[in-house]
Amino acid sequence: MKPKAAITNPFMRFPFTTRGDQFLAETSSVEREFHGPMLSRKDRLTPLKDYVLGKISVPLNNFEKRLDHRPVHSRWFNLEKYGFGVLEADRRKELKFSSRVHLRVCFAGGYHVMDESTMYISDQRPTARQLWKQPVGILEVGILGAQGLLPMKMKDDRGSADAYCVAKYVQKWVRTRKIIDTFNPKWNEQYTWEVYDPCTVITLGVFDNCHLEGCEKPTAANAARDSRTGKVRIRLSTLEAYRIYTHSYPLLVLHPHGVKKMGELQLAVRFTTLSLANMIYVYGHPLLPKMHYLHPFTVNQVDSLRYQAINIVAVRLGRAEPPLRKEVVEYMLDVDSHMWSMRSKANFFRHLPVEEPNYISVGSYPLSYIDLVSRIDPPNALSLSLSLYMFLIQVPTKVSTSHGH
Repeated sequence: MKPKAAITNPFMRFPFTTRGDQFLAETSSVEREFHGPMLSRKDRLTPLKDYVLGKISVPLNNFEKRLDHRPVHSRWFNLEKYGFGVLEADRRKELKFSSRVHLRVCFAGGYHVMDESTMYISDQRPTARQLWKQPVGILEVGILGAQGLLPMKMKDDRGSADAYCVAKYVQKWVRTRKIIDTFNPKWNEQYTWEVYDPCTVITLGVFDNCHLEGCEKPTAANAARDSRTGKVRIRLSTLEAYRIYTHSYPLLVLHPHGVKKMGELQLAVRFTTLSLANMIYVYGHPLLPKMHYLHPFTVNQVDSLRYQAINIVAVRLGRAEPPLRKEVVEYMLDVDSHMWSMRSKANFFRHLPVEEPNYISVGSYPLSYIDLVSRIDPPNALSLSLSLYMFLIQVPTKVSTSHGH
């Protein structure tokens, strides 16, 4: 029982997130009327002891859906006394009311939650399907095969590789079949994706299946994990429309002792545009949805939502047939991209001269020059600056050559 002389210090606890104001939910969970976040109101008696005053669990389909920046109406919710869930129905109905809590809760469908690194993003659409635009093109990828793969495990006292390929673009994941015991697998599988923004990246990864019978890993610690063979990223903005690119891309993996080539991945890629007008419309608008600029997330909120999204995607793909293991999903989404390393430190200092305002380089124009243009007021000067900027984009080779001499 709670001591009567205790001074109340109530606080709300949100177990679904570290901040208590943003969390993720799958669309299928909303449609199936799954129960949403469970809120508990507690009274802190001592720094080490809390007394539960009440709790509430609200179904997800009771939340208001917001597609723009309009304010959301707040609502009062009844808190249920903690521990009365085990009573009989009639008795629980009489005693379960504890107090009320005033909440403003909604589904913000105007944001895009990133599950991958911002440098290699493949989807920039908002969460709500009502806000999606028409696709501007079709991406066709033929996963032909791989060659020169290195042995990934031991089988019958010899090196072996059981490779399969995974491709991810927008919300669509594909996986090829496994080719057993060969260093030059041939898949010859073709996949297509709808393209909503050409300023995106498709990621393809090759992995070695380590769950077949008779396979023995050199180290027991990694016996239950599929090994990374490497991955390839292709920016769609670098592809010429209607042209078929057939190349062998190197598969590189970063080891503690350096970068190692694990083989080559043979791909055939073609990007086809559907509407020139839609393409021009996309290039004339910001990359992210409007809500990211009206009410932007903080850096910590973006990171928190991203890791929640990665966990949701990993669980969903783990239930697929055939299942895609969690280590594969994490590698494709760069879950460890934030980790510090000597290589990242060297890259940071290598890019520092490019960011300096007095350093003249073609690579610095998109940054320092746009910042300069934003401070120009006269229309004539602004037009001249934009013309110069377009000239630098169209002929970067001549500018860089003259600067080098």
